[in-house]
Amino acid sequence: MNVKPKKITLRQQEQLNKKLVPIYRNVGGLTFAVGLVALLAGLRIDKVNGTQPIFTLVFVAISVPLVLFINSRVLRKAIAKSIAEFEQEKNTQK
Repeated sequence: MNVKPKKITLRQQEQLNKKLVPIYRNVGGLTFAVGLVALLAGLRIDKVNGTQPIFTLVFVAISVPLVLFINSRVLRKAIAKSIAEFEQEKNTQK
């Protein structure tokens, strides 16, 4: 299985990067939002129950694999879509 990567020009790489920037921005925002919700929910539950930061730690710990799973799904779909659009544009330019 000797797979050679496709070579693209610097200009094509720049175009692809410009399409991917909003995707990475959304992933960063999603990561921040899920972490913030986990933190605030844990703090609120701990405050209501009068417990030490047990729920906060549990919620934040659960949010890590959750964020990784969600981000991997979002990134895979978005990158595949961007690459398909890029390939289509590349073929129409020829």
